[in-house]
Amino acid sequence: MQFIKFSLLTILLSLSFQAFSAFYDSENNVARCLNANFKTEVAHKGSPLGLLDYNLTVEKNGCQIEIWHKQILKSQWKIDVCRSPIHIKKINGAVEVLKREGSCFDAGETATHLAKTDFCQNYSKLISAVQDDGLIFAEGEKEDFNADHGKIFCAYFLIIQYLNSGRIYSRYEYSDHPTAQELPSTPEQVTPEQK
Repeated sequence: MQFIKFSLLTILLSLSFQAFSAFYDSENNVARCLNANFKTEVAHKGSPLGLLDYNLTVEKNGCQIEIWHKQILKSQWKIDVCRSPIHIKKINGAVEVLKREGSCFDAGETATHLAKTDFCQNYSKLISAVQDDGLIFAEGEKEDFNADHGKIFCAYFLIIQYLNSGRIYSRYEYSDHPTAQELPSTPEQVTPEQK
């Protein structure tokens, strides 16, 4: 069952990257998404028999994205897509920092095995929560930044690019500061002007 779940997640992620390209290839849309500030909540009734309330709240302020997810248990994550090293802050009373140590999926076209690191396990839970209780149930269209779906898609796009692809964004032009390419063992630095 775990194998099927992670295989499905891998396939969905690869299809998601193709869907991103249609809208988020534009420099203006990426910059607009990166600079957006919003808070949105999506709620729906879940199993069994529609008795449980499922809630997903996404708050974005510039580079910082905070996500609260409530099914039976509550989860909270903070991600700063402009900060190196790539990491997730998992909040359960205390803050636990989970740093990325490489790809969460095995190499090859049939990447199906999720690495068993804490980072990868939380990445999987985070993405599943945003997809299953956010994107699927949010009203509106992904191209509309005023709609719940557009806001959640914006955060989802940045999270995937940051956590999975290793892209660190910047809202500013660098002058004296080194870029990621100048720092050893640091993922690619991407400004809104770059794709």
